[in-house]
Amino acid sequence: MVIGTALTALVGIVVTATYSNGTTKTVTDYTLSGEIVEGSNTITVTYEGMTATFIVTGVAEAPEVTLSSISATYTGGN
Repeated sequence: MVIGTALTALVGIVVTATYSNGTTKTVTDYTLSGEIVEGSNTITVTYEGMTATFIVTGVAEAPEVTLSSISATYTGGN
């Protein structure tokens, strides 16, 4: 999930291979290494023996919100 420029997970990555004849192709059979933790993270993408790296800022996921109480007030007549 992307939060501004920070990530909680590696999603939405588009990898483009550029060949010697100038053609490009979006590829999906790449591998990723690295993980997202709070702070700066280096992620490496590998495809057909070539690598590219990028840096992302990891943020903690917001804790799950659960119902802790309810209240009701009667405003009718007698």
